[in-house]
Amino acid sequence: MQNKELATQAPKGKEGDTSLIEASLIDVAGFVSQDQLIAALDKVKAAKEKALEINTELNEVIAKYARNKRK
Repeated sequence: MQNKELATQAPKGKEGDTSLIEASLIDVAGFVSQDQLIAALDKVKAAKEKALEINTELNEVIAKYARNKRK
């Protein structure tokens, strides 16, 4: 959920990325309910990587924006 909070502070365009992660997690629930645990694990790993990527990018953009705003 931290990425959603960060996306509200960042320039527009990152909301869609967090929505994709949420959709992936819904897919995971479907895989688990069908006992497709390896597929669920793969999907969770991919979602985690994307979330970490977004988090890093958002933190960098917010820090850069804050520095530029102070000037």
